[in-house]
Amino acid sequence: MEPADEGCHRKPLNSVYLRILLRVVQDHVVHPEFCGSYSMKHVAPAVAPELTYGGLEIGNGGEASASFYRIVADSTLLPVVREGLRKALLEYCARDTLALARVHEWLIRQCKNLTLVPGGYGWNDP
Repeated sequence: MEPADEGCHRKPLNSVYLRILLRVVQDHVVHPEFCGSYSMKHVAPAVAPELTYGGLEIGNGGEASASFYRIVADSTLLPVVREGLRKALLEYCARDTLALARVHEWLIRQCKNLTLVPGGYGWNDP
C-alpha cells in the first residue's frame, strides 16, 4: 500500500480536527492578512508566508471537490486523465495538510505569548 493511501484512513480525524481548529481561529483570532476570510488559502500564507497554493494544478477546495467527483463519477474518464487528477489531488491535499500543520504551530506560538490583561486576554509583543 502506498503512503498516500494510508492517509485516506485518517481523513475523518483530520476533517474533524480542521473544523475544530477553524472554529478556534474564527472565534478568537483576527489578523489583517486574513482579508476577512478564514479559508486555509488566506490564513496559511498570512502565518506562514512561504506556504502558497500557487503552482498547483488544483488550487482550491472547489477545484479539488470537482476533480474528486470526476474521478469517482465519470465513467468515460480516460485512465491517464484519472491518474493525473489523482496525483493533482494528492499534491493539493499534501499542501492543505502542511498548511494546517503550520497554522497549528503558529497558534501554539501565539498562545505562549498570551497574557491576562484587564478586561480579557492580550498578546505580548516582544
